[in-house]
Amino acid sequence: MKRQFVKLSNLHRFMAGLDALEKRAAPEACIMVVTSEPGYGKTQTLLWYSTQSADAIYLRAKSGYTRHWFLSDLLQELGGVPTRSNEEMFKEAVKRMKGRNYVLILDEVEHALADAHVLEALRDLSDMLETPLVMVGMDQAQAKIAKHPQISSRVAVVVHFQPASVEDIAQTAKDLLEGVTLQEDLVKEIQTQTKGRMREVMNALAVCERLARQSKAATLSKADMDGQELTYDWQAKKARVTKLKVAR
Repeated sequence: MKRQFVKLSNLHRFMAGLDALEKRAAPEACIMVVTSEPGYGKTQTLLWYSTQSADAIYLRAKSGYTRHWFLSDLLQELGGVPTRSNEEMFKEAVKRMKGRNYVLILDEVEHALADAHVLEALRDLSDMLETPLVMVGMDQAQAKIAKHPQISSRVAVVVHFQPASVEDIAQTAKDLLEGVTLQEDLVKEIQTQTKGRMREVMNALAVCERLARQSKAATLSKADMDGQELTYDWQAKKARVTKLKVAR
């Protein structure tokens, strides 16, 4: 499979949300919240965006995230050198960000919500620079953010990533698979089995490409996958076997 980013519907949702954020009426309302269930491509989409925009700063919160940890990560991304002093690092970060149209992305935001000092640093940056802040997390992140008025009062846009559609999966297969084309019925089967979780979709496409290579097939349909283990159900801890409906 080719290694490249495929522009799918969730990217368009994200870009539309970012456009709405930039056109906000209240300058201080500069936060966008991006949520979804696991596996819908949030991190990959935002990592791709951060590589395409010179003014995007991508940070990933970790378990036990603190103000010092956050400021160290931020300053390093800005080309600075972290110090022991939170005050010094904050001032240096503000200095380096001032006058630039940065977009600050904080992934795995749940880890940042546990420490009020991290939230204070985010709020201070928001107040002083009016820098767009994209907070990315699981479905529950929005409710957790709502418990922190100093942050939730600045949220202007909420974007919910959706399961990959049949069209998304077909586009991914077209762009990434080498030497094989998937028929529509197989694409639909992948969407049904994975419920649109892109992590599982990618694994299913790899299975298809491997089978096509072994059988030297240029196209694959659902019938070609009959009896094959196409995806894996992590909750049930067993493979999902493709089965054709028995004609009556």
